[in-house]
Amino acid sequence: MARRIHTHRERRALHLVNAQCHTSLGQQSGVYSSIQAKNRRDEEERRGV
Repeated sequence: MARRIHTHRERRALHLVNAQCHTSLGQQSGVYSSIQAKNRRDEEERRGV
């Protein structure tokens, strides 16, 4: 299965998510999952699901 190439904006967004996840991991464990949920919704909107 070929890997989907991320656009520059997506890569930057992923990088931001990773940074937020690492910095806030100890304080708020809920942040990452909420960001993930938001990203999933955004991705579905982009695909037109």
